[in-house]
Amino acid sequence: MYQETWLYFTTLRQFKEMEIKLKGRNRPRKEKKLRKRVIQKHYGRLVVATFLSWSVIGLVVFKVDPENIKNLVVPNSYLLFMLLLLAGLFFLLSIILMSSKRALWWSMLMVIFIYLRVMGVGSLINGLLLLAVGVTFDVYGRLKS
Repeated sequence: MYQETWLYFTTLRQFKEMEIKLKGRNRPRKEKKLRKRVIQKHYGRLVVATFLSWSVIGLVVFKVDPENIKNLVVPNSYLLFMLLLLAGLFFLLSIILMSSKRALWWSMLMVIFIYLRVMGVGSLINGLLLLAVGVTFDVYGRLKS
C-alpha cells in the first residue's frame, strides 16, 4: 500500500503528512521524485501568477491616469493599485522566501509603508519601525516553529 499511494498525492501537504507517518523508514526513490515534481508544479504556478500580476501593475502604471484610480473605491486611497501591488509583492516574495505566510507578512508591511508614503507621512523612521516589526515577528515565527 505504501508504494501504491505515492501516485495519488496532489499537494505538498499530503506528501508531508505521509512523510511524517512513515518517519524513520527508508523512502523509495519514487517519493523523492514526487516531492521534486510537486514543488516544481507549485513553483510554476507561482511564476505565472507573478508574471501576470506584475504585467497588470505595469499596465496600470503606464496606461491609467492616477486621478482615475485615486477615488475609485475609497476617496484618496489608491485602493485598487495598492491591492494589485499587494498581490504582485505576495507572489514575488512567495517565490523568493518559499513561504506564503512570511510572504504575506512582508508584502503587507511593504504596502503599508508605500501607503504611508503616498499619504505624505511615510519617512525613514516609519520605514525603520516597520522593518523592526517585520524582523521581530519573522524571528518570533521561526523560533515558535
